[in-house]
Amino acid sequence: MITIDPITSAALGHRALHIGAANSGHVVALSKEGIGSLLTADHLTVTRFQVGCQVDGIALSPDGEQLAILGATSMSLVDLPGLAGKVRVEDCIEGCLFSPSGKLLWTTLHSGNDVVVLEVRDSKSCATIARTEVPDPFESSALMLFNHPSEDRVALWVAARQDGQCLYWGHYDGCELTTQRFPDLTDTTPPYFDHSGKRFLVVSGGCVRLYEFSTGSELGRIPWPLANDPPAETVAFIGDEHALVHSGNGRLLLISLRQMQIVEEISIRGHEPRPIRELYPNLPRNLDLCSDLTTFMPLPSGAFLSVHQELPSKSIADWRDQLLTWKIPYA
Repeated sequence: MITIDPITSAALGHRALHIGAANSGHVVALSKEGIGSLLTADHLTVTRFQVGCQVDGIALSPDGEQLAILGATSMSLVDLPGLAGKVRVEDCIEGCLFSPSGKLLWTTLHSGNDVVVLEVRDSKSCATIARTEVPDPFESSALMLFNHPSEDRVALWVAARQDGQCLYWGHYDGCELTTQRFPDLTDTTPPYFDHSGKRFLVVSGGCVRLYEFSTGSELGRIPWPLANDPPAETVAFIGDEHALVHSGNGRLLLISLRQMQIVEEISIRGHEPRPIRELYPNLPRNLDLCSDLTTFMPLPSGAFLSVHQELPSKSIADWRDQLLTWKIPYA
């Protein structure tokens, strides 16, 4: 096991259900109820705020100056740090994402239960530049957008829980928006791309899988080693030859992509894996290992940001999160 020390730690006082990280280093975290925190680029100063409505999703611009907030019936674009309102779009938008340059804003929503709309918008005015439609094979699925390193591409994840998940690639050539369904997966996590955009990782069928983008050629797979602790949804590249994935119990596993195998476990000091009964004494006695980590994401700096539940917690209503940043030797 490799033990690493946190670089920074910030207690939020609320849940971090929606998180955005900018190239500038700024981080925004929001609860479902609209209670939020803005972390400065050094991740040391926390400014708390409230947006006054329930939040269904967010997107943070690469420069950290704009925040798109999804509500039940509208999308609002506000300036940071003052939260001054700029634009409001009255529509049931279900997913949004800034392009790598910040000039474009991708959005997605349903048109009926079985049709998904993918749109490209101007990030300043939110005016629609191009749009297209694709089938929702599961009907009324959750929709999420994920960045590709290229300005003109985006990944659309259509997820219907146990009924299945699929991936679409969106491509905007400056005139036309087209889509392509990835053919090989009907039960998959979101995709995570390497820095070149030529490869991506997913978790599917009990394995971590490496694919070539966008042809669908599978480059390798790694069976999941923890029988009683299935993989979670997040996997990320660390340089060209390593990757990081976490389990449902919050354990971090390091992957060698050259060997296509899990080679080590990562432990964050102060948040080490422990028997479940030590972290959650109200649960049945369980000796399986878990940690307080709920998810993680890579930062543009090469570090990682992770979300940790503050324990002990009396109930779900009392749930509070903290954010850590850290690096591992392979970053």
